[in-house]
Amino acid sequence: MKSMAIMALAFALLATRGSSRAGEPAERVDESTAVRLACAHSRELAAARARMTSARMAIGERWREFLPAASVQYSEDDTVSAGGPDTRNRQVMMSLSYDLHTGGATVDAYAIAQIEHLAALENYRMERAALSLGVRKEYYGLQGAEGEVSIQRDLLESLLVQRKIIDEESRQGMATELQRVQADARIAEVEYELLRAENAFRTGTKNFRLLIGASREVRIVPVTAGESDSPAREARGGKSGAVAGALLRRPEMRMAGLAVRKARAGVRLARDYSLPVIRFTGSYGYRGERYPLDDRFWNVGITLSASLFGNGVSSGMSYGEAGYGKEKSVAHNAQADILDDPSGARRTAEAEFALRDAMAEMERTRMKIIVDVERACDRMGETAELVRLARLNVSLLERQAAAEDARARVGDIARYEVLRTYVDLAKARLRLQAAVGERRVSFAELDAALGEDGGSETPVGGEL
Repeated sequence: MKSMAIMALAFALLATRGSSRAGEPAERVDESTAVRLACAHSRELAAARARMTSARMAIGERWREFLPAASVQYSEDDTVSAGGPDTRNRQVMMSLSYDLHTGGATVDAYAIAQIEHLAALENYRMERAALSLGVRKEYYGLQGAEGEVSIQRDLLESLLVQRKIIDEESRQGMATELQRVQADARIAEVEYELLRAENAFRTGTKNFRLLIGASREVRIVPVTAGESDSPAREARGGKSGAVAGALLRRPEMRMAGLAVRKARAGVRLARDYSLPVIRFTGSYGYRGERYPLDDRFWNVGITLSASLFGNGVSSGMSYGEAGYGKEKSVAHNAQADILDDPSGARRTAEAEFALRDAMAEMERTRMKIIVDVERACDRMGETAELVRLARLNVSLLERQAAAEDARARVGDIARYEVLRTYVDLAKARLRLQAAVGERRVSFAELDAALGEDGGSETPVGGEL
């Protein structure tokens, strides 16, 4: 009869487990929403978008260099001479100049501006991918902290049930005072761990709220992760296929390729510094002493300039008319500046070094991506085995706890043995929770290594 009474008490206590737990209403945020909020409030991404906008504006500035330079001028000169006639001259003139040949400098400068815009876009994608990975890791960590709180609460409730059973057994002379003290010690230990887990979860929630830029008034709690909640996608094509795909998708690889293209354009610019620049000039206007101005004039010319061994040389000629053809003029000029630009050889050497460095960095980036993918694939397999072993451990301890509980009800073993098994079971569940968290992190790292974490999106205002 005593055993029947104890079993009835145990069933009654188990039936009421968790009935008094009243969770505070909270907004549940899924993983994609958390990433989206973090990206929307990230100052780093805002700065990357600003750099991208600036680079796109620079393309327009470089495109302007393909057009002729035009200007409109007005001048007025009044001269008063003592003992002679005074003179007054007014002039309105439009001037035009256009570089017919720049040795490819204008084309290369425009190409560099385009490359810098593409590089800014890839930099944005890199920043976004890094932020996405960081948010996902924090998200999974917060899920783990929430799971630890739940496990510790369940363990505490189980121990309290066992403690009441021990009290009933003690009143009936079936349990000793030592067993009660041992049970109280276990309960105090679990209460300590529960308080620590709750504090860590609250702190993590606040930090996560700051990370994603949520309002203070909104309590953000991640959706609870189940034990089998890991993504089901595997790396397709094995490691070799994953590496090939990552080399195509990773923004780091594209950015390294853009750096090589930019360095090659820089080498062309440096090597072509001595090529001649041919410029056409022209002007057209009216002049006179009073309005309306009645003396028309115009002028056209061509100049050639180059740098030879650090010396600037230029030559030009022009032809002009004034007074409606009554005045004609032809002018020639030549000039040599001695050692005015001796930096050409240095700029060429620096550009060639920059090209070699960019090519080496591209190879280092390729090797890093290969290592990242291989490491992520290996880690994914390791975490799958960790989850399997942890799940097996939980299953065996659940069977052990059920068997020991049945034996304790009939008095074959002490109730404290059941408590100890429940504690071991809770630790196994914590290990499983940690293994599942590591598994989810391994998938996030694999996504990042493959370039499939959403970091390749084109931001608003960043169209090519």
